Amino acid sequence: MEYNYYLVYKQKNKKEAELYFNVGGTDKASRLLRLKGKNTSTIFNKMLRILSRTGCITPIETGKKSIYWIRDDVGPIIGTYLILIRRCRNIDYWLDFLDELLIGDFSHFGTFFANMLESAVNLSKYE
Repeated sequence: MEYNYYLVYKQKNKKEAELYFNVGGTDKASRLLRLKGKNTSTIFNKMLRILSRTGCITPIETGKKSIYWIRDDVGPIIGTYLILIRRCRNIDYWLDFLDELLIGDFSHFGTFFANMLESAVNLSKYE
């Protein structure tokens, strides 16, 4: 899929935050996934650190609502990754997995992750 991919992070207060994965734009209509809960800020901050270090993310807007553009070849990988960790309990393991997925031993799984996102989007169209 050739689209633009965005991470949108909203900090509501000290305890509440939401993370959105958008495909095609930053508005609500292009939202593919929403993460919220007590670990959302931890997930976002560590993901941001990993993605920044690898040069895969560009800030568009920062503040209480932060918007980041994700590089086109990495966007589907991040989308699938967020689907996988949506209900996880061991966040540290999965954040280490993201690091390995982007630049480590698991980097060869990138194509598989991209195909999984495309399949998930296609399957969601067939209710």
